[in-house]
Amino acid sequence: LVVDARTDLQFDDAHIPQAVCIPMLSAGFGSKLAWLADRDQEIVFVGRDDEDGRRAARLAVAVGISKLAGFLGGGMTSWRQEKRDVARIERLPLTELKDRAEGSELQILDVRERSEWEAAHIPGSAFEPWHDIAELPDGLDGSKPIAVICGSGERAAVGASLVQRFGGSEVIHVIDGGVPKWKRLEHPLESGP
Repeated sequence: LVVDARTDLQFDDAHIPQAVCIPMLSAGFGSKLAWLADRDQEIVFVGRDDEDGRRAARLAVAVGISKLAGFLGGGMTSWRQEKRDVARIERLPLTELKDRAEGSELQILDVRERSEWEAAHIPGSAFEPWHDIAELPDGLDGSKPIAVICGSGERAAVGASLVQRFGGSEVIHVIDGGVPKWKRLEHPLESGP
């Protein structure tokens, strides 16, 4: 498992194909990693540089993840200097989501927790908590655009990387807010399962 510990902005701009985005500078790095990492799977960390890789490894060990394969020497900077393949994820401000979705094939995936989803969600959106994404979520077409949303944009970063990893060809990370802000903008919501 390749875990990119840089910021979600750096990840979305360019990352190693199939890598998972878990920003180390955000709260909850260790718990997010513990949710996603298979204890028997080796993990390689990618940071901006070697120090980021070492720090991510220390945080992993602190939450009981010990099967570490190492970190990318020189970080993502060296990967890009060597002109190796990179993947990207589009970033879409929440304020542009409604217009983008209208009359298009855009699918919206909500990756919050079930209680949040049942309290309020965007009509027609699909649901799968970020930590349960182990394949392309049911009902989504990986060949069509998928916009990943959460409560603020942090869990959406992880969720978007997982959707891309499991077959989404055009993945969009909804940024600058999530469903609570959607409500404040007075866009339609529904509740219940």
